[in-house]
Amino acid sequence: MEGKNRLKNLLFSPPISEPEKLSKKLFELAKEKSVKLGFIECSTGGFISYQIVRIKGASSIFVGSITPYSNSLKEFFGGDLSDGAVSERAILSLSERFIEFSGADLVVAESSILGPTGSTEKKPVGLSFICVASKKGKSTFVNLFGGKSREEIMRKVASYSFFFAINHIIGWELRTRKVASSFVEYNGKILILKRSKRVGSYRGKWGVVSGHIEEGETEEQTALKELLEETGIVKEDIHMLFKSSSFEISDTKLGIRWEITPFRIIIRSEKNIKIDWEHVDFRWIKPSEINNFKTAPLLYEGYLKTIFSGRKIEI
Repeated sequence: MEGKNRLKNLLFSPPISEPEKLSKKLFELAKEKSVKLGFIECSTGGFISYQIVRIKGASSIFVGSITPYSNSLKEFFGGDLSDGAVSERAILSLSERFIEFSGADLVVAESSILGPTGSTEKKPVGLSFICVASKKGKSTFVNLFGGKSREEIMRKVASYSFFFAINHIIGWELRTRKVASSFVEYNGKILILKRSKRVGSYRGKWGVVSGHIEEGETEEQTALKELLEETGIVKEDIHMLFKSSSFEISDTKLGIRWEITPFRIIIRSEKNIKIDWEHVDFRWIKPSEINNFKTAPLLYEGYLKTIFSGRKIEI
């Protein structure tokens, strides 16, 4: 199917600013699967919905949208703003409420800071939270979009919203594997590791400490176990540990829907890293350098989740 082939490419080269093309891909996939779509646009003011309704036959898959721009309207529609209007908590609560009354099978919600005003030290211009929710599950994503104008950032928010919706629908037909992925940090740099040819997926790509969550094992237990096995870092070396909610990646080539729980692990001091058979090299890099490497899918987005929606947990 064309939509699946398109997604396969997007996993390693996500959309930058092509909402017209991706909205058409989503429309075709939703029509094929008889999926009713709805949108919650907290910042884009109807731009995302417009990309769908401009397509002939949109009424066959589009139930409608809301544009709760003001905080009072967000709260009216069930938004929990305890972490702010631009937050994971806000879009999750809005999505859950919208699914109940809209009749949509799948809802995409966004809340973003388009600029040039509205930013804070902790929430810069370009920060965007996107949630895809259905009765089969939900997944949230965090992005930090660059752009010279509000319109440029808006186009990127729309592009990724469509991409994540396609990703979600395709995942319904794939087997799910749960993974814990940890961004190890020291002195402002994070540890990335190059995957060996002996691993089962993404050979030769750069990634972070990660491993499958076995039955009867918690995400935290997996994260700490893999940390020791893949780097030699022990629990006592950890200064702070942050955990984020999971997000999904549907890889049609592997036939797997990855459900990834990202962690941010800040260690007390620089350690002598001891890699195992799963990796052939490692580097300490600035987070802004992640996309300079050929990485496993959406690695930078996973890191952003740990920064903007991660919650500190006791070790």
